[in-house]
Amino acid sequence: MQSPIQAIKAHHEKRKTLKKGEKLPTWALVFYGVGAFALVMFLLCIANPHFADWFNGYFSQALRFLTAKLTGWIPFSLSELLIYLIVPVLIWALVIGMRKYSNTWKQTGIYAATLFSVVALIFSLFALTLGGGYHTSSLYDRLEIRQQTVDSENLLATTQTVRDKLNTLAQSTLIQYDTSDFSILPMTWNELQEEILTSYKTVSGEYKAVRTFRSNVKPVLLSEVMSLAHITGVYSFYTGEANLNARFTDYTVPFTMAHEMAHQRGFAREDEANFIAFLVCIHSANPYVRYSGYLTLYDYLLGALYEDDQEAYNEEIQQMDRKVLSEMIAQNKFFARYENSTTSKIAGAISDSVLKLQGTEGIKSYGLVVNLAIAYYQNGNP
Repeated sequence: MQSPIQAIKAHHEKRKTLKKGEKLPTWALVFYGVGAFALVMFLLCIANPHFADWFNGYFSQALRFLTAKLTGWIPFSLSELLIYLIVPVLIWALVIGMRKYSNTWKQTGIYAATLFSVVALIFSLFALTLGGGYHTSSLYDRLEIRQQTVDSENLLATTQTVRDKLNTLAQSTLIQYDTSDFSILPMTWNELQEEILTSYKTVSGEYKAVRTFRSNVKPVLLSEVMSLAHITGVYSFYTGEANLNARFTDYTVPFTMAHEMAHQRGFAREDEANFIAFLVCIHSANPYVRYSGYLTLYDYLLGALYEDDQEAYNEEIQQMDRKVLSEMIAQNKFFARYENSTTSKIAGAISDSVLKLQGTEGIKSYGLVVNLAIAYYQNGNP
């Protein structure tokens, strides 16, 4: 039996517990305030592409630079670690809520609102760092590339141009191949990263829309899971990190590294990031990096040519260097291992939904890089 003093103490302890959670914490109010500002900015970007150009090119660029610098020194992918922690942290938060903040409906509601403020913060990070990039003016305008008519003639001419460049590289001694028909990346991860950063400086000198700053690209520990999902890389807007699948074939690595860096520099749409990656690769002084850019673009062009004119497609394949053709066949076999995985289907559906929410055309929009390539070469670029 409790003594009177213990009873009084228990009574006041209960009152103290009931008062807990009867108002939102200050940090949650700050998160909601930032979320409101982010929402206004995001809506303005949707409404006006010119505002989106300014916002994405200056305000968001500053935040992307800051987050990249804050996390760049960490030797592993912080965003990958946070993904692993989502489920246990969510379970912990629900357990704490049920134990401490479920005495009254008011407490429960305020605790739920507190948790939701974290969602508001995540939205804010997206809207303020990358969201505006989905609503900018066209890349044609930002790079000052005159748009060209996309027809069978221009498509074939562009495919032949890229094929000739590929064949020249493959027939030289600059590109080495292994016994599995794959080309061999002739440099370390850090050396490749330095080469891509150097090439970004070159491209930035020609195109003002392409910003440059030093940043790191991090390999993902669970790259096999990314392979199952057909994901070569991902930019994490909430940490500013560019992450790469470390288990893909060598020739995809330079292009993918440049692609994720493009997201890090504000090119949110997949087709635009692909084209920026292509520009960065072909402006490299390293022949293997150029090979990566040309071969990746050539794959896109061949896919478009196959849909447009199968006879021209068959003739084009006959003109390819055998080493290039063998590498493409080997790459298809590599992907076949993951082709029908449940993970890839789920990831594809999620990716498609996210792209549509951003006002793009879903996964089919990836093919738009072909239009940009045709315009680039038809405007007389080497």
